[in-house]
Amino acid sequence: MRRFEKKVVFVSGGSAGIGRTTVKRFAAEGAIAVFCARGGEAVAAVEAEIRDAGGIGEGLVVDISDHDSYVAAIEGTAAKHGRLDVFVHNAAYLRQGALADVELKIWQRHFRINTESCFAANTAAVKIMKAQGGGSIINIASIATARTVPMHGAYAAAKNAMVSMSKYLAVENARYNVRVNVAAPGMIDTESLRWSFGHDDAAAAAVEERIPMGRFGNTDEMASAILFFASDEASYITGQYLLVDGGKGDQLIV
Repeated sequence: MRRFEKKVVFVSGGSAGIGRTTVKRFAAEGAIAVFCARGGEAVAAVEAEIRDAGGIGEGLVVDISDHDSYVAAIEGTAAKHGRLDVFVHNAAYLRQGALADVELKIWQRHFRINTESCFAANTAAVKIMKAQGGGSIINIASIATARTVPMHGAYAAAKNAMVSMSKYLAVENARYNVRVNVAAPGMIDTESLRWSFGHDDAAAAAVEERIPMGRFGNTDEMASAILFFASDEASYITGQYLLVDGGKGDQLIV
């Protein structure tokens, strides 16, 4: 199935984890898959993987906390390829800590990367998509926007602001056929998840057992939700928030 044949897609945070899988999935379905990340070697590696699989991938080295550079990458992609069909804001920043102990500069960094970067990129993408007659934006949130996850207060606050912003953009731009949706991952098995457990397999296993489905999700499962929102199959869906979490967000007992 090639739902994105010749579609122009831009994914931030595309060199690892959910972003990496998502970029490769878009390319496998025929998209011109443009992505950005901070590390040049990781960007080149993903480009090579896409090329070796017969797809089209273009990697850019961009730090999304530099809003001007982030917007320039998005606008440059649309200018180069003549349009922007799908935009996925995936890159994020998380530093764990009890909320009362979080320094103001760390609080502000959470908002700069998770909220303000998303705002800058989304508004740039909306303007491009309005002018061309439509498009799809998917912003990646977190289960921390549905549950109170210990030591994630600053991150959750910033991501919740992003969720609210997404809904406003969806309603305000629906008449222009610009769709904006949010996909929120639960415990998806990535390097960053393993890092959050200090690479302690026993600790990870204890959490995994408490997920209703009894396991962590994988990046393909998360990418499937993102690609659905981006596809014509979701043409009448906008302003929605989807947890991809194995049932954890609806579970009473932690």
